[in-house]
Amino acid sequence: MKILLLFIFLFNACFAFAQTTYMKVNKTDGTSELFPIKEIREIKFNDLVGIGDFGKWKDAFITFNKLKCYPNPSRTDVTIEYDLPETGLVELCIYDNKGKLMDKKLFKNQIPGKNKYVFSWKDMNNNSLPSGIYHCNVLFKSTVLSDKILLIK
Repeated sequence: MKILLLFIFLFNACFAFAQTTYMKVNKTDGTSELFPIKEIREIKFNDLVGIGDFGKWKDAFITFNKLKCYPNPSRTDVTIEYDLPETGLVELCIYDNKGKLMDKKLFKNQIPGKNKYVFSWKDMNNNSLPSGIYHCNVLFKSTVLSDKILLIK
């Protein structure tokens, strides 16, 4: 019974904080600003006259804002999946619940679209990680996406 209650507590703790994603808006004055996507209610474009013009703006909606870690909770390898708007350098880090870096991967020139990495629950010294809550951070350009992952052995 204690193990079941611990599992329920840890499972709920993993999802206690929702992931916040942002949209970077480049303004006509040359500055840019980040807006939390969940707070954006309306986007208006000036001087659109037809569907062809909308095609010019479609890239504005392809953003680095999706991070998915599954299965979660996990007993085996976990797949870390994210979408990239363009080719670039990606840094993927796994931290324990105390903030200690467990693993770090650099992926140069990853292609736009869906990318995946399978994490086998080993640290940088190839030691198996114990059960617990871990944090996955994926950095692309100046944006970091985070998710919590629960390892149950």
